Amino acid sequence: KSCRKMPRRLPVRPAKLFGNLFVLIVLSLMSFIYYTFVVIVWVPRAENDTRVYALLTVYHVFFIMLVWSFFQAMTTDPGQVPVFWGFHLGDNENKRRRYCLMCNVFKPERCHHCSACNRCVLNMDHHCPWINNCVGQRNYKYFIQFIVYILAASLLLCLLMALSFYFLLTSKNSKQVMRSKNYSWAFVLSIGAFVEGVLFLMFTWELIQEQIESLEDNQTYVDDMQKLCGRQQGFMENCELFFGKDRWFWLLPTHPCLKINYLEKLYTRNQLRQIMRNQADFDEDEWDVNKKQFLAELRKSNLEKQLLLLALVSGLSGAYYYLQ
Repeated sequence: KSCRKMPRRLPVRPAKLFGNLFVLIVLSLMSFIYYTFVVIVWVPRAENDTRVYALLTVYHVFFIMLVWSFFQAMTTDPGQVPVFWGFHLGDNENKRRRYCLMCNVFKPERCHHCSACNRCVLNMDHHCPWINNCVGQRNYKYFIQFIVYILAASLLLCLLMALSFYFLLTSKNSKQVMRSKNYSWAFVLSIGAFVEGVLFLMFTWELIQEQIESLEDNQTYVDDMQKLCGRQQGFMENCELFFGKDRWFWLLPTHPCLKINYLEKLYTRNQLRQIMRNQADFDEDEWDVNKKQFLAELRKSNLEKQLLLLALVSGLSGAYYYLQ
């Protein structure tokens, strides 16, 4: 019988359970903004101005992408270390340099244990309480899309709400509108939604700038804390590590086909400068142990693309016949 320990299933930490409260807060805020912006402010105006339908269509595209990417980031495994990684016969000893005493597994160099999720995560950036999940190799794409679509939806909301306030103040019927039923309640909700949109806009703008710098340096937040970073290559090549090879679907929350190199190394700044100075190549092995998972993700990704194409064709056909 083998004497090595099986990777054990660790208990869920209270921080993970408490994170469900943050998820409810996010869903409540999104619902509040949607109800105020769509139902209270713009839907009543659609009867008198058909251009409102175009604005609502654009907003709904951003909102649907936002919700889709949010649930993908929350439910997708951030990056699990393959079972018995480093135990296979013929494996080099350099694979076994790091061992997690909590999970009882050897782990790659770019893998870290999350105290909130109580598990090891490949290419862990940070634990995000708003999605109640770690941000790692396999859900980094969805996390970036989530904050990008928050930024886009918040920008559109702020612009249109400001435009709505301007039209209200300059309209000849402004006094009549202000005397209408439930105007005070609608005005308070609109102010609240506008302020919330501005706060989201500022927060996500700062966050996107940080993530762009991380992608440029091939460096997660955990790597930055340790003053380390991955191999230096082009920005688009770094994006392919997390978003997949198919760049046409980088903006859609579909499953990316990731060929993960579990032997990717980390370097200090001095080591990188020395490599660049000597014009040397990065001495790294290419090794993807989990080819079955890659093929499964490829099939899932192709199915999602076919379904999206079918939905697009059906939507365009329905819109054409409706206009006719």
